[in-house]
Amino acid sequence: MPSSGVLTLLGRNGAGKTTLLRIATTQLLPTEGSVSILGVDVVSGAKRVREIISVMPQEGRPFPPLTPWDHVYFTLLARGLSRVEAKSRARRVLEDLELDEYAHIPSDRLSGGLRQRILLAMALSAYAELVFLDEPTMGLDAVNQRKIWSIVKEYCKRYGSIVLTTHSLNEAETLSDYIVVLNRGRVVAQGT
Repeated sequence: MPSSGVLTLLGRNGAGKTTLLRIATTQLLPTEGSVSILGVDVVSGAKRVREIISVMPQEGRPFPPLTPWDHVYFTLLARGLSRVEAKSRARRVLEDLELDEYAHIPSDRLSGGLRQRILLAMALSAYAELVFLDEPTMGLDAVNQRKIWSIVKEYCKRYGSIVLTTHSLNEAETLSDYIVVLNRGRVVAQGT
């Protein structure tokens, strides 16, 4: 895979995509074998791995009373940015994801597509070298899917690489620089 781009884990539901992602992001211990992220072992170097990656989990949901601004700003503070840096970056990220006009509206008053973009903004705001997106367009209409695809492509051009999980062949074909097909936790095919 190129130094920056999208690596897609493709497979049907239950193929092991989310399990592999959870192991790679230090949320789940492997039962066998080893996984390294950017040269760092996910078990012995878990703390370092968490510093250099960012994750949008499949089961993530915005907190209803918080606004898009709150979500991104507090995420950046939790990652160690100063208040000044966090404010500046939050503003920029909300603009980039076209969430600025919704910045101060509680997330429970926003559409499903906008709530999904909040989660994406939280993950991308770290400007991590490697971002994991677990089924980021699941349940979205075609317009919101394409918006997220555009954001993902732009992120890779500007900041780093993305590992994406999907069961959508269309999504994999549109976004991927390299694809790994999983079935029952095993790699069955891979390539461009």
